[in-house]
Amino acid sequence: MSFKKKAVSIPGRVPTNVSSVPGRGPPPSTGAPKAKPETTILSHEGVKASVQTSHPTTSTGSEHLDSLLGHMGIPLGSLLLVEESGSTDFASILLRSFASQGVLHQRLEGNGNTKVVVVGQDDMWGKELPGVYVDKKQKKKQRVEEEESKVTVGNLSNTNKNMKIAWRYSRTAEIEQKAAEVASTDVSANTKPNYNAVFDFTSRLMPAASTNEVAYINPSPSQKSFLSSIITSLEPILKQAQESNTVVRVLFPSFLHPVIFGPNCSSPNELMPFFHLLHNLCRKYPYTVAMMMSLPLELYPRHTAITRWIEHQSDGVLQLDPFPEHLIPDTPETSSGEKPSQGLVHIFKLPVTSEKGVMVSRRGEHAFRVGRKTFEIREFGIPIDESEASKEDVSNPVDY
Repeated sequence: MSFKKKAVSIPGRVPTNVSSVPGRGPPPSTGAPKAKPETTILSHEGVKASVQTSHPTTSTGSEHLDSLLGHMGIPLGSLLLVEESGSTDFASILLRSFASQGVLHQRLEGNGNTKVVVVGQDDMWGKELPGVYVDKKQKKKQRVEEEESKVTVGNLSNTNKNMKIAWRYSRTAEIEQKAAEVASTDVSANTKPNYNAVFDFTSRLMPAASTNEVAYINPSPSQKSFLSSIITSLEPILKQAQESNTVVRVLFPSFLHPVIFGPNCSSPNELMPFFHLLHNLCRKYPYTVAMMMSLPLELYPRHTAITRWIEHQSDGVLQLDPFPEHLIPDTPETSSGEKPSQGLVHIFKLPVTSEKGVMVSRRGEHAFRVGRKTFEIREFGIPIDESEASKEDVSNPVDY
């Protein structure tokens, strides 16, 4: 007895024509999954993953400050508060470096994927941004390249010089190939060489930052509340930046200064709702915005309720405590070769790290010094007067 194979299609368990439930729309289509904003923003030239938490991070413009924050930069979606004691203005150097770094990212990319917003200042503030540091060798190299780029009779004779030499003596192609290999290895070692730059605080950014590169939010007489107008102006900027994969740097230089913000802005009725909304903006756009704010403690000491509230709403809190002028030594260098510090750096909160419950409060453990090309932050220790120590050794010889 034989059996003949038949191709009989078995109907599926789910019926093909299923009537939809009244009042409900069609089931959602399962298309290709969209890329997460976190992975998309990491393709930005000025954004890296944090070395501690893998959170998207951008440079503050100061390598030492990036290292002090623990993430090699400031994490996106966070607000960094820089307090300063006394009548000095060292904090403005950090804020201008932060803004200048954003302008450089925008110019290097050329597609407007970085935006800088300054609150309470005009375009004169942007014209004082520091320029990129260039050493003597780089300046000489740039001059040579500019001269070689000019078409002259001497340059034409140099370009044809290799053609006059026999092929077995000319190794130009081989040398150029090796140079290209070395350059490629350098780029692979540092995947984002333009992540941070070294600035020269004695020079200015050239050309100066335009209004297309830096936006300014200033008070107007028609506004009832300047703080509420700041939130109203920032909301559409951040919304548009999130859609276009743009990093927005928001700066508040000399926050709550009466000349800039007016006396009404420091009232709790204005200040508390403002920081609630500002904190919500950072959480609403965690891969878009990074904020930095400076606060003069001469006007608002740390023991006041206003300053405590601002610190509570900030993700990171640092304090610059400059030394009195009479305590800074006149000698340019110490006996160990280090230049004297100009003040202390106190750490009260760090972005993301403090939010996770890690205790990072450190007072008097770091010092800062402003040089020509760096805002140096290093570990601080009481220096030893080696001259007195040597005198004691000479006056008290050891008998054997």
